[in-house]
Amino acid sequence: MSLILAFCCLLAWFTFTQRVSTELALREGFSIYSLDTDGGERPVGCIYTYTNGEEFKQGVGPCELEECIQITDEAYRAMKPGAYYSCPLGLCRSSDCKASGLTLKCWKPETASVTARHLGQGR
Repeated sequence: MSLILAFCCLLAWFTFTQRVSTELALREGFSIYSLDTDGGERPVGCIYTYTNGEEFKQGVGPCELEECIQITDEAYRAMKPGAYYSCPLGLCRSSDCKASGLTLKCWKPETASVTARHLGQGR
């Protein structure tokens, strides 16, 4: 009986913590550039931007040690959609994408509407 009660408590706790983290990750107005790779979508850098139509702010985004593509926003905007590149892979440490010494094949999506990944959509 106590095992069932412990399981129910754990299930309730897990559901609550997942809901809280999802709500934090789904706030409207936050976005970050992303590139497609063979291993899935990766953010460009580690800083999300926020806009509500009136104000524009930048702030820290992905979790510590999340993989990121270590290029500038300017380099991202200069990339040709659908062309393959060798991109430097990094790990987010606070607001910096620190080089990992690895590279991977990446490409900018062909559709402009998917070039900025909104929090909670992607991966």
